Amino acid sequence: MDIAAFVPRYFGIRRGAILVCIVGTIIQPWRFLSQAQAFLSVLNSFGVFIAPMTGVLCADYWVVRRQRLIVPDLYKPGGVYWFTAGVNWRAIVAFCLAFWPSMPGFIAAENVLMEEEEEVLEGTEVAPQVSDEEGVKEKEAKGIV
Repeated sequence: MDIAAFVPRYFGIRRGAILVCIVGTIIQPWRFLSQAQAFLSVLNSFGVFIAPMTGVLCADYWVVRRQRLIVPDLYKPGGVYWFTAGVNWRAIVAFCLAFWPSMPGFIAAENVLMEEEEEVLEGTEVAPQVSDEEGVKEKEAKGIV
């Protein structure tokens, strides 16, 4: 639906749904849930992007607008909320300034996740196989059997 609203000339509801299905399969979302670390990394990266956006929106509403909105102007080109070519460049600069300090931690967390995933794919993290005889001997030595 969002793609159909964004580019209605090329995407209808059906084409948008097909595109979302293809992209959703390509990004392989089941890989995010295969390991707890991967899932937490996805959630953290989501927060890295959403927190600055929320801060910019809240600051605009409470500080700049003082909790007053002119509702008809929200939908008018050239209204109070229409900025240069329809883009609020000050909001984009504020987002970048809020987003920038969290980048080193975001990159470090993604690098660690990628290294762990490479180890798993290469098989270096797989536990060594123990034969049944060795397992029985270890249990006897510990007094379990």
